[in-house]
Amino acid sequence: MDIRKPLRASILAKIALFTALFSLVPVYLVTTVFIIVHRHFLWYGLCTLAVLTVVLLSGAYLFARHLTQPILALRRAVERIAQGDFTTVVDIATNDELQDLATTFNTMSEELH
Repeated sequence: MDIRKPLRASILAKIALFTALFSLVPVYLVTTVFIIVHRHFLWYGLCTLAVLTVVLLSGAYLFARHLTQPILALRRAVERIAQGDFTTVVDIATNDELQDLATTFNTMSEELH
């Protein structure tokens, strides 16, 4: 496996799309029913859908970025270890499994040094 290959942008896109779809579908259904029942609110409903779409897609993108940044940091650290820099330390503070992985990586790096 070639670790010099960049992290695929499709991972970021897939996470963002997945999050956005599961956030937008219920909102679209409720808003569509509201528009059908109250036709005089058509433009308000369409504007609400447009604003919610932008907000939810932005949130999904930020969430996806939050997930991929620690992975990219670990990848860069692995590349430095592969080049012989055994003093490499990764600083990830996500309070989840990625932080546990970074802590384990740092322990490995210290033991190799």
